[in-house]
Amino acid sequence: MGLDENLRQQRVAERRKESGFKTKKYHLFERDLRRLDRLAKKMGYDISKPLSNEEYSSIIRTCIAERYEKVFPGKTVNVPDTQIGQREYELKQIISYRAKLGENDDKIAAFLDKNGYKIPVDTKIKADESVQQGWTSELVARMKPKKMRGAPKN
Repeated sequence: MGLDENLRQQRVAERRKESGFKTKKYHLFERDLRRLDRLAKKMGYDISKPLSNEEYSSIIRTCIAERYEKVFPGKTVNVPDTQIGQREYELKQIISYRAKLGENDDKIAAFLDKNGYKIPVDTKIKADESVQQGWTSELVARMKPKKMRGAPKN
């Protein structure tokens, strides 16, 4: 692995950590990967190319949530089962994580922009003119969980 690739992987690891992700290494059989790919296709992923680790993580997250609800009746875990929904869920989790660190909406928006997080394809958000400008504090505030929306802006 070249120096450039090492630096790229280091930056990706740092971005994930700053986004609130915890890295774990999983060992799967080929059959498990085929099953994940079949699930991915049903969820709307393009499986004509290999899925990224983040895409596999989203699919696994959904599987965990569904199993969790079966094992613990009465515990609701709202993890979407479509690629678009999973991406929006992930962004909301990142925003929540950064807000819990004490960052205001402007700082969270700057973090999302700096790290290339794309604004979700949600008609309520897309209709906003600020989408042209990238992430804004208003978009961040709209994506926060309801219980966090009243949090201080500064």
